[in-house]
Amino acid sequence: MFKNYFIAAWRNIRKHKVFSYINLGGLATGITAVLLIGMYIESELTYDNFHSNRNNIYRVGFRTWQQGIMMGESPEFTAPFSVEAKNLFPEIKSYCRVSENHEEWLSYTDKNIKTSKITYADSSFFTVFSFRLLSGNSVNALRDPNSIVLSQQLADKLFGNTDAVGKLISLGSKANYLVTGIVQNAPPNSTLQYDALLSISTLYHDTTYFMDWNGGWQYQHYLLLQNKTGAESLQKQFAGFLQKSFNQKYSGGSTVEAFLQPLAKLHLYYSPDAANTRTNLYVFGIVALLILFVSCINYVNLSAARASARFKEIGVRKVLGAQRMQLIKQFMGETFLVTLCALLLAAGLTLFLLPVYQDLSEKQIILSINEIGFIGALMVALMVLISLFAGGYLSFYLSSLNPVNTLKMKGPRNSKQRLGKILIILQFSITTALLSSVFILHMQLRYAKNKALGLDKEQVIILPLTGGTMQDKALLLKRQVAGLANVTSVSVLSEIPYNGITQNGFLPEGSKDYITVHQLDADEDLLKTLHIQLLNGSFFSGDRSADFDGYIINQALADNLGWKEPLDKTISRNGRHRIIGVVSNFHFASLHDKIEPLIITHKPYMNRYGFLAIKYNPGNPARMIDQLHTVWKQTAVGAPFDYWFLDEAFNHLYKSEERFMQLFLCFSLLSILLSLAGVFGLVLLIIQQKTKEIGIRKVLGAGLRDIIRLTAGKFLVLILVASLIAVPAALYYSSTWLQKFAYRIEMKWWMFVMPGIVVLVFALLVIGIETGKAAAANTVKSLRTD
Repeated sequence: MFKNYFIAAWRNIRKHKVFSYINLGGLATGITAVLLIGMYIESELTYDNFHSNRNNIYRVGFRTWQQGIMMGESPEFTAPFSVEAKNLFPEIKSYCRVSENHEEWLSYTDKNIKTSKITYADSSFFTVFSFRLLSGNSVNALRDPNSIVLSQQLADKLFGNTDAVGKLISLGSKANYLVTGIVQNAPPNSTLQYDALLSISTLYHDTTYFMDWNGGWQYQHYLLLQNKTGAESLQKQFAGFLQKSFNQKYSGGSTVEAFLQPLAKLHLYYSPDAANTRTNLYVFGIVALLILFVSCINYVNLSAARASARFKEIGVRKVLGAQRMQLIKQFMGETFLVTLCALLLAAGLTLFLLPVYQDLSEKQIILSINEIGFIGALMVALMVLISLFAGGYLSFYLSSLNPVNTLKMKGPRNSKQRLGKILIILQFSITTALLSSVFILHMQLRYAKNKALGLDKEQVIILPLTGGTMQDKALLLKRQVAGLANVTSVSVLSEIPYNGITQNGFLPEGSKDYITVHQLDADEDLLKTLHIQLLNGSFFSGDRSADFDGYIINQALADNLGWKEPLDKTISRNGRHRIIGVVSNFHFASLHDKIEPLIITHKPYMNRYGFLAIKYNPGNPARMIDQLHTVWKQTAVGAPFDYWFLDEAFNHLYKSEERFMQLFLCFSLLSILLSLAGVFGLVLLIIQQKTKEIGIRKVLGAGLRDIIRLTAGKFLVLILVASLIAVPAALYYSSTWLQKFAYRIEMKWWMFVMPGIVVLVFALLVIGIETGKAAAANTVKSLRTD
């Protein structure tokens, strides 16, 4: 019985090849989109799942409160927290501190490799986490000072096929480190990413680091609890613990609160980009369903439109005794067969497009056993859902027809046409809403890249001074670079103002409480190099060395403190410092953040600057780089040369949004193609049904425009209605997305009209081309058509 159903279904599919190809291609495309997006979502939801202790591992988060207002939240804190907490609280089985990532050059013989993923960790790293040590002893690999564990990738770059364990390597100007192990590369779905792990005990022998409670906030504290049921009681005990250990002595008028962050929730709720990641998951999940919905709409619309061609077949089957359930099985079998073929085609397309998709999204997707199982389950679920949704209407609709009417080629036309119109409106509403959203996203990113920043980012080359040796030569290197012909100005800075600046505590004049303010250390050529405007007072100058102890503030800090005349007021940090000047507000972070208070000083930490900013004349940047490289080799003998451009760094701030927009654009275009394919199929079917009518109209004098209007008119109205319905959805999503930016575009009515016009034009082109072919056909043949 079932074999006969499939044979009949296969014959019907082969009989109507064009419509079958549209249905098959549309469903395969929709399923491919769902599979790709599904793999992306699954990889995001399974972050850190490979750790065997994942249910009992927590990271400690720290919130800073001041006068009942939360000033900030950070996963970093001073070094002693977890050490002393382990001694006090029996709920803690073990702990592991992990420092923030550092950038450094690693050297072995004549090889120099730069990496920004060097982190210090406790010796318990390999017992708390499930990162596999490929060689070395997991118990003591990070126990002794100056021990280093290399990732497999970094070890291969430095040593090739040579065994790295037991070798000595150099880190910049620091002492030699002994390689004690090789660790497997961190999986892409791991919160912790590293190229090299250094023993945290090394820092206790380095006088430049403060490892007590008053040290730097640069260590993440991971706790392995005896069991997860103890997390709540442990978190309650942190208040008294911090009050005694830190808040009473070092908080400076603020209160620090500690809380536990489950490892399983770090990526989606506590990472710096967590909110954006969750938004992407929601959006792509909805987009996947919408694309699949558009594909199913095509199938239902084309099948319903072709239903009249099968009325006689249904009537004959019913007269011969076919039961309704048998007809339902027949039509469901056809849908199931199309869906099965579409699934197989989609599986091939997914494997083919996966590398391109990974490059576009910059998201590595590993097809492990779990991922393959997930994909298999998703494909089965899709096959069942599509068969029920797309085939359900057709099966129950056709099987319910009266046999006498079907033999006379009559059906309930009004209900069928009404449903078809509703589906077309839904289809184009989805397409137009997606395209409108992409258009507004593009406008915002273009605005972010072209907005005046209050500083000049063009023709600025940055030379990182990595390591103490190079930082000690900063001023000498500056003098050498300033002598180059095309260089207009050079400045040394502690940080480059593009992706945020370090914050420190300061005590303004007339205030009892410390406030947190961004601090930039720079020399007297900063304003000239970056073209920052001085509003009031003076900047640092070699002619007034006494001013080097003063502070420069931005207008945002003056406004925040309510100082209309800030000059000569004082701000205290390691002594009192007089305000000698005020600069205009300039962006030192992305447009996601408002311009915040800033203090510019002339005294960097340990009198070492970290970067050279070089302003050069427009021209040949490659030649400029060659000249800088020559000066570098002469001044910094043996030190690796590195550089980047400030304008590219600012543009890189929106890399994640650009990737999101590109993927969103691809899926939106896919939705448009699917919708147009559906319109093409419907137009083709209408033309086939009206071939004789078109021939009669031509004989009676109708022109090409009249015939196109006959077909296009009904679609034009439906697409216009769909565009109006799409506006609220696009407006809601776009306005929600724009809230992530402190500085954003103002949405205008034409931003929603333009995408609707684009969709309408393409739809009319498809309709016009196909109708034009029918109008140009031989009139005699048209009149002979049944």
